[in-house]
Amino acid sequence: MMRNVKSITVMLVMLGLCLALSACAGSGDAEAYMPAPTMPLPTPAPPDQSITDIETTPDINPNDDNANRINPFEINPDSPHWDDILNSDGILIIDEPYFAEWIQVIHMNRELFVGRTLQFEGFYMSMIWDDGETIHSVARFSAGCCGLHGFEIYLNETPQPPEETWVTVTGILEEFFIDGIDVAFLRVNVREMVAR
Repeated sequence: MMRNVKSITVMLVMLGLCLALSACAGSGDAEAYMPAPTMPLPTPAPPDQSITDIETTPDINPNDDNANRINPFEINPDSPHWDDILNSDGILIIDEPYFAEWIQVIHMNRELFVGRTLQFEGFYMSMIWDDGETIHSVARFSAGCCGLHGFEIYLNETPQPPEETWVTVTGILEEFFIDGIDVAFLRVNVREMVAR
């Protein structure tokens, strides 16, 4: 039991360091820190085929659940086009191929996202602090500065799933403060959590 607490503590400390580093990265050009992924190119037309017969990458329909296919580093923080980012229910679905990038952009531009509904998947994890408070989070391991990307979650009346259960979380992003610390932390206030 003590070993689990120590490993979870180490993971949370690493997550905190990663978030601090991503906040520092926000002070400059984000593309300088993380190059934008390349889009697939259309296949060249064979000699007997016209260019109009070539299948290209389809346009993203902002009303489907794949609106997150937009590279988050291409969003203009001064005037985001929410119709291009949110699905038809007004939810930002965070998924591959830009999962880690979305988490970083949300932390760097929190004022744009606080109060918005997010949906994402990851492993449920919890730990108990020395004062007895349980901290809940949903995150996934992926490429990036620290390998662990996600959010602390506030469960409300949602039942706590078993540790390391893969879940889908839908909730409102909010800021909260801890006594004695002047920095606001982010968490997702859970509206629905479904084990997969």
